[in-house]
Amino acid sequence: MSHPRGPLAESLVRCGMVLGLVAGTAGAFVVARDLVCGSLERRAPVQSLAAPLPPATVPAAGQAVGCSASNCHGHAVPAGPDLRPDDTWRWAATLVVRDSDPDPHANAWHVLTEPASIEMMRRFNSNLPEEKRVAAESSARCLACHSHPAAAIAAEARSAGKPFDEEHFRRRTDGISCDTCHQDNARGEWRLEHVGWNDRTDREARYQSLELPFLNDLPVRGRLCAGCHVGAAEINGSAVRREVDHDLIAAGHPPLGFELLGSTRRLPKHWHERDRRVKAEDSQAAADRTMATWGAGQRAVLNASLDLMEKDGRETTVWPEFAQMRCFGCHDGMGKGSRAALRAGGTDGSSLWRRGVELQSLFDSPPAPVEEFLHEWSRLALKEDDVRRLIPEVRNAIESHPASVDTLRKAIERLQQRNGGLERLTWDEAAWLRGALAALEISRRKGGGALDAEVERAFEELDVALIADVSQDPGFLGIVTPRRYDPRSTGAILAELIRKLQAVDPRLQSR
Repeated sequence: MSHPRGPLAESLVRCGMVLGLVAGTAGAFVVARDLVCGSLERRAPVQSLAAPLPPATVPAAGQAVGCSASNCHGHAVPAGPDLRPDDTWRWAATLVVRDSDPDPHANAWHVLTEPASIEMMRRFNSNLPEEKRVAAESSARCLACHSHPAAAIAAEARSAGKPFDEEHFRRRTDGISCDTCHQDNARGEWRLEHVGWNDRTDREARYQSLELPFLNDLPVRGRLCAGCHVGAAEINGSAVRREVDHDLIAAGHPPLGFELLGSTRRLPKHWHERDRRVKAEDSQAAADRTMATWGAGQRAVLNASLDLMEKDGRETTVWPEFAQMRCFGCHDGMGKGSRAALRAGGTDGSSLWRRGVELQSLFDSPPAPVEEFLHEWSRLALKEDDVRRLIPEVRNAIESHPASVDTLRKAIERLQQRNGGLERLTWDEAAWLRGALAALEISRRKGGGALDAEVERAFEELDVALIADVSQDPGFLGIVTPRRYDPRSTGAILAELIRKLQAVDPRLQSR
């Protein structure tokens, strides 16, 4: 499949998310697709996300190299100049580049040193005195997601002139390593113990005994991923926040979006999804787990967004935080003769909250607190106290209504039946719907369904329609934006895709 290109970025479009990985030139970003359309059974090579890494020293045969030893996560290592040296346990470079299929987390810290990040921080710090300006590679704000949490906490203390852990700060260059996601901190117990586990080990019990997250538990995985890919109001009780707010977006950082199923599929696998003690798994179980992954991701995104919303204005100076809103709810549709709701989602009365469609999709009939919450977010003059009062009730409703194939089908039908139908969807809604349809198609394939060429082509056509590229407008130079989005033509493509999916998937047929 040939990949569509935007004017400045390789636009491998995605399932309702802009991963926003900075490329090697100022203002150019890679918009990475989730790799669930096209051939759903294979992953394509991922675009290089930054300049080549320093030449590596390839370990000699038999040499112990930590996580990436040939008998562990580093089998089939490509010997080449883009490999990092790996002589410690902390950095599993061959884990993230093995089989020529790089993990996008591999360059998490390195990308902070690139020209685009330097320019971004120049804009972001432009109102600060020179002595208070911090480079991205040493900023707690950036390291909170681009490195280990302990490095961000150390960087925050360092910038405030307080005592800090120099070893933790030095480890910021590890970026997103094994310890970051497995949260081993400084103890090393998990790294030392897990090498002795086998297919009879109860891994969940072992992780619990070590007080570490068991990432095969999908809600746990969703929460951990959303902590960076959506945001978190605090890290380990510190003052460090993980949040891409409107100021950072205005400086050039892409808005954050996340979808757990597509993101998980994009990673080169170093884990087993099923319990390894189970020697075989039927196709229905695999299909069910696919939809469970999708649902866990939806809840994680919603809860992370609500957590930030609850803290905004109390721990920050702004409420509502504009990054919580649909960009084109304000940036388009307000002036006479503008594209309004017919282009990219103007103020058409639908929820201004970016996550509104995800929230509505969980319910056949949204409970009263959810209805009231969404109504508040449809007002330009929304009331802060009313929104805050409703957040706990909305959170409870989310937890008591897990996503299912049936509720998802009904959510799709509601979008089709809404005034204007699919041809009045905002870009956020269309991108979410694309992700939902992809999840259903992946689960159908996992359940034994055959590949359908017409469905494949329809996904490819939809991806072209959802391209987000890089703005060249002087006031928004370098901002990733779906400025070319046309809801009418995209709605027609979505309608045709749904029709084709209904022909091969009975679960999508009206009842």
